[in-house]
Amino acid sequence: MRRILATVAIAGAITLSGATAAAALEYPAAPARGGVDTGTVSPGGAATFTGSGMTPGESVTITVTCNGSDYSSIESATVVADAQGNFTYRAVLNVPGVCTLKAVGAGSGATATAQVSVSGAARTVASSQGPASTGQGLANTGQGLANTGLDGSMILWGATGIGALTLGTVAVAASRRRAKDITT
Repeated sequence: MRRILATVAIAGAITLSGATAAAALEYPAAPARGGVDTGTVSPGGAATFTGSGMTPGESVTITVTCNGSDYSSIESATVVADAQGNFTYRAVLNVPGVCTLKAVGAGSGATATAQVSVSGAARTVASSQGPASTGQGLANTGQGLANTGLDGSMILWGATGIGALTLGTVAVAASRRRAKDITT
């Protein structure tokens, strides 16, 4: 009987040890990052602002703020993050000075920034900015990483495993007892 109890205890410990990995804490998402394809453009020139770390499929608001020597300008647009959480935006910059491009995820609040220097005399060309890529369809509509923690189904499967081990132990004990009774 002691061997049976020891076997059940070991089997139960092995069955429940899998729950510790499943109960791990959620990892934070990687921070959003942004960059531009060029650090300096002439007035009227374009810079491509790309970034990562947004939630796949979410709307990303792009704000372009240029602080020139004579005046400032602020423009904004919206693009959609692709299936990997990446975005792309092509900005035409007309104001000499430093332009800051800022992306903010609508659902996640993730923020990415980059700067471009615009050097030279200002042009009077109208700014026509638009997204270079609006992304593809929704790959994941959830927020952040998948939850890998302990849930109700894990407890149910653990209880099912313990029940199966208990029934198996009882069956083995009963068959040994019958075999012992037959031989005596």
